[in-house]
Amino acid sequence: MKTSLKKIALEAGNDDYKYEQLNTYIGIYEDVLTTLCIGILFNVDKDMLDQFKMQCDTIRGKDLLLESIWSTYKKTEIPQTQKKLKLLYPKSYTLPYQILQKDTTNETDLLLEYCNNWMKTKKSASWYGNLKLSKTGGVCSYEGYWNLEGAVIAHLLNIDPSKFKGIKYFPFDMVYK
Repeated sequence: MKTSLKKIALEAGNDDYKYEQLNTYIGIYEDVLTTLCIGILFNVDKDMLDQFKMQCDTIRGKDLLLESIWSTYKKTEIPQTQKKLKLLYPKSYTLPYQILQKDTTNETDLLLEYCNNWMKTKKSASWYGNLKLSKTGGVCSYEGYWNLEGAVIAHLLNIDPSKFKGIKYFPFDMVYK
């Protein structure tokens, strides 16, 4: 008799549902955010980034922070239909979203606040604690901790680089070459 394994999708009432969502959807969101930020910082071909963004929108849905980064990068307004979007992860990303708003007058101070407290907002991130796990011999994919969304915001808004020198997790050399 031949048996096959079936993946059973967890439903909202299942105790493991939140854990599965945390480690899949948030992980995917972080990957999309990271890839978009790296693409912008390293001046990847705009057509290639357009294709990446369109694919991500169909897979992951839309998020107000990603749309704000994208519209700032493309130097366009967020379309009216997108303005009804919400931040998918407001606990972690409200401040970066606010910094990108056109009516912000103290974006440097807000970005410094975000960058200085960045790691504290990442406790729910799928990668949080991987450095400690890697040092104890645990199996993980530690790639480093990089505040790429802070870096791309500094880059897009042309914020004075001298204020970010030495801030932990801020990839200064990536932004200010």
